[in-house]
Amino acid sequence: MEPYTLLALIVFIASFIGILTNKIHRTIAVWIGCIAMLVIGRYYNVLNENNFFSFIDFNVLGLLLGMMIMVAILEFSGFFEFAAVKVAKISKGKKWLLLVLLGTLTTLMSLVVDNTTAIIIIAPLTIKIANRLNISAIPLLMSEALLSNIGGVATLIGDPPNIMIGSAANFSFNSFIIHLGLPVLIAWLVTLSCMKFFYKDLDNRGLKSEVLDIDEWTLVKNKKMMFLSLSVLAFTITLFILNDYFLHLQIATIGLIGAGLSLAINLPEIGEVTKNIEWSVLLFFAGLFILVGSIDKLGVLRAIGGGLLSASKGNTVYATILILWVSAFISSVIDNVPFTAAMIPIIKEMGLHGIPTTPLFWALALGVGFGGNGTPIGSTAGVVTVSLSEKTKHAISAKEWLRVGTPVMILTCVVSTIFLLLLKDFFMTT
Repeated sequence: MEPYTLLALIVFIASFIGILTNKIHRTIAVWIGCIAMLVIGRYYNVLNENNFFSFIDFNVLGLLLGMMIMVAILEFSGFFEFAAVKVAKISKGKKWLLLVLLGTLTTLMSLVVDNTTAIIIIAPLTIKIANRLNISAIPLLMSEALLSNIGGVATLIGDPPNIMIGSAANFSFNSFIIHLGLPVLIAWLVTLSCMKFFYKDLDNRGLKSEVLDIDEWTLVKNKKMMFLSLSVLAFTITLFILNDYFLHLQIATIGLIGAGLSLAINLPEIGEVTKNIEWSVLLFFAGLFILVGSIDKLGVLRAIGGGLLSASKGNTVYATILILWVSAFISSVIDNVPFTAAMIPIIKEMGLHGIPTTPLFWALALGVGFGGNGTPIGSTAGVVTVSLSEKTKHAISAKEWLRVGTPVMILTCVVSTIFLLLLKDFFMTT
């Protein structure tokens, strides 16, 4: 192994440790790693600034930025609070029905916005509703966290790893729905069944109706903005669907078109919009692309890919199932975004040895999505949910998460395995 390869591997591992330990913000940790990579690259004359810019996937960053802008404007209008309370009223205060409806709303939201965003918006309202009904918020929050990760698997824009996978594998918006829609639907049913099993005390008896006297329309801050923003979001999703057949645009272009239309039609206070954009997330992604691109160029990932290739014995089915379960278990203990960034070039390296990469990328999407439910730190949505619950008298403990989340992860991955085995020819297609 060349000295610069070993140094790059050390920097990469150190950066991941910095990301996982949360001693410093993960964006800072990843950019410290980028600086170290640049120093190593220039010293050994193997990397330069032009390489760094080529590693960044601006298609991913552009799509994330566009969706963040649209979600920010929708949030200003009060739409998400309106929708959550509307669902609670439809349940008539019945605990199990409330769990199903809020969980399903979170799933549906995760199809069109980032699952972490869905949790950030829904969880605080869920806690308020639970407090008004004088019930524990834990079952409701657990269902929302688990189902947000599951729902995000089904679409290109539902989860950041999907955006990365779609960009790397050239999977379209429609491809995700066609290939992963049915596995996600079955996983949704399995998860609700698990919630019914683990929370047997949730029955359908009506509870106190204090929450039912909330007028959801009073939570809408700007009706005109809400309807216009929903129309733009629907139009944007339509463009994603039609893109395969007519437009052939980059996904970032469509996301930014939607953002531009939403800004132009609503004319919000631009300073308020920019304050609600997660700039640290965009910077984190840019730095992550640089880190992974650097170790890829320096040969580290070729060795890892060779190990997986050897373990799979060059068999496509073995390799697909191996990627699924390795991705699931690793994503249950580390954030799935950096893991996905590391796995993409490894899968491409395996492709150079004759293994078709298309089923491997589908397996990766299923593994990192469902695997995030295994532990409370397996996904950003899970971390946010636990953090919010700790501000209430019904905090979600690690033990409680493992009791419910780990079986959900295993069962949904079993569902994925069955689909990948029975429909192996179908998953060979994009």
